[in-house]
Amino acid sequence: MIKDHLSSSERDEVILISKMIDKIDIIVSKPQDSKYKTKKVSDKNYTKDELKNLRTAKTLMFKAIESLYLRLNDTALRTLSKASKDTGVLLTNKFAINQYTKRIESDIAAGYENNKDYFDLVEVALDTACRDCTKCANDCSLYKYMEEHYIADLDFKINNCKYAYPEFKK
Repeated sequence: MIKDHLSSSERDEVILISKMIDKIDIIVSKPQDSKYKTKKVSDKNYTKDELKNLRTAKTLMFKAIESLYLRLNDTALRTLSKASKDTGVLLTNKFAINQYTKRIESDIAAGYENNKDYFDLVEVALDTACRDCTKCANDCSLYKYMEEHYIADLDFKINNCKYAYPEFKK
């Protein structure tokens, strides 16, 4: 069964593909056809075949994304759109990533401490509503809230909803 929602990692993959389409559009566009300020195609270091292959790749990625958009529920589409607008792609090196990761981990730890009561409440809500849940995500108000607030999914690969999880036996 094909899902009508995306996990966080699937959403990130779709956003990355969308950003790649945008970047390819910048590379292959002619200055007069583009909303971007680009060099003339002849000034770029690409052959005609390379540009043709990039256009083909862009078309195929666009078709895949378009197909995926058509099957997503409204809440998942809104979340994807919002996340896409708030996301950029950056090419960097390992050193910069390590420095950034350390800073983010520190910020997350501080944020968790400052919002511990909120996270406890989310945990109670998940335990009450999502354990052994069989409802479709599209029919659940808690799912809509969690999506709108970027609450991480539980990743149990249960198709009806990314927050559903089985009861654990003790």
